[in-house]
Amino acid sequence: MDAPQARICALALLALPTVAAIALLRGPTRSPPRGLKAYRREAAVAIRLARECGRAMLRANAAARSTIWKDGDGGIDPCTATDEANERLVVEGLLRAFPDHRVIGEESCSSSGVIPRLDCDACTWIVDPIDGTQNFVHGLPCSVVSIGMAVRGVPQLGVAYDPYRDELWVAAAGQGAFLNGERLGLVEAPALGGDLSSVTVLTDLGYERGPTAAPLARLYAALLRDNVRA
Repeated sequence: MDAPQARICALALLALPTVAAIALLRGPTRSPPRGLKAYRREAAVAIRLARECGRAMLRANAAARSTIWKDGDGGIDPCTATDEANERLVVEGLLRAFPDHRVIGEESCSSSGVIPRLDCDACTWIVDPIDGTQNFVHGLPCSVVSIGMAVRGVPQLGVAYDPYRDELWVAAAGQGAFLNGERLGLVEAPALGGDLSSVTVLTDLGYERGPTAAPLARLYAALLRDNVRA
């Protein structure tokens, strides 16, 4: 190796930490977190599919956001062409990788009107191709792709990808949770003693309306009485 080549190699070595930092800032890796020991292949497939769905969400134009109301004209429960395309992509990708697994997709369940029971004899994937379709329809950048896996009816693996913030969340039973490959620490919750005034409550109105929404209305009334932080 001559002197110019040696200088070039030295400069390349010095630049490695900077390159690594830039790669970290660009967002999540495309492989499972190093701390994930079990279900690594399943996680890798789910991560790849979630990222593909995220790219479709970012590319979506007005036609891709056009809305079909699952509960009929004048309804409140939307589905878009991107929801349906994402679900097809995930279902086909999972079954190619794991032919003996089962898949439950939100949109296919909605169209059939039947929610299948979790199969206790096979791995079952549960897919929400756009978790937050209302936000997606209205152009609010607050939606994720959610893919979970249950083994013998018990949830074991979860992958959620936020394409707007390029944040990848991965969690597995007994192995912890990770954000962009970094393990999330546990925060010890204070003893509440039945007092909710010091906690922040996150909630969603959901799609119940009319008389069936009465329990939800009672819940909101109780939270407001307890002076919770919203």
